[in-house]
Amino acid sequence: MRRFGSMFALLALLLTGCDSSSAEEDGEAFITVSFQSPDYSAGKTGGMPITGSNGVLNIDHMAFVVSEFELRADGDGCFFGRLDEDCHEFDVDPRLVTFNMDGNAVPIASEKVPAGTYRAIEFEIEDLDLDDGGLSASLRNNVRAQYPDWPDEASLLVTGTFTSTGGVQRPFRSYFEADVEVERVFATPVNVAESEALYIRVDPGPWFREDNQTVVDLSLYDYTTTGEVADLDVEIEDGLSEVEIDD
Repeated sequence: MRRFGSMFALLALLLTGCDSSSAEEDGEAFITVSFQSPDYSAGKTGGMPITGSNGVLNIDHMAFVVSEFELRADGDGCFFGRLDEDCHEFDVDPRLVTFNMDGNAVPIASEKVPAGTYRAIEFEIEDLDLDDGGLSASLRNNVRAQYPDWPDEASLLVTGTFTSTGGVQRPFRSYFEADVEVERVFATPVNVAESEALYIRVDPGPWFREDNQTVVDLSLYDYTTTGEVADLDVEIEDGLSEVEIDD
């Protein structure tokens, strides 16, 4: 089993406010959380190229199981790893997220939250076994319907091509037993007074770039060819990020 690890990845957060007519009553606001690839122009085709000294890894599709959203208020009593009255947790059951690397947003969760100032978000891509009896039948059925060959131990699928320097292009369809944790403190606390949309843009490039500036040839871990599920552990902390509010 190949293990990939990274302690740094690019994460961009964008908060966009809706029209004031969409504001909620009784001191609540409606938050919609979406995932998005790092290319901000929707409709882009051709995937996301990751260039290294040994060639180009091009990712065109990702699918993963995600859960446990926590949106944290700006208060002294709210800390990572502990929830209390100053924190708000999204109650999100594990679900399958699929998106192409084309800049289009994929909604993940929608929920009312107390209006106020928030300073951080936390979420996880879960390392879950599909044969776990604790998982919902609908999740298992959804995964199997879209990806019949999905291994029980996998929680992430990456597809695309690898083209070695001066070589030929080889396709890959690679599954990972992934455990990705994201904890992000906003550079500036965000005031949520009305309906908002939160877009989380994660760049998977650093996950597959080695310290020597080469990229991982994922065609060597093509599931159809090898039957192997690789292990991916990523902790996404402070890196490049942006938090913007458009009124």
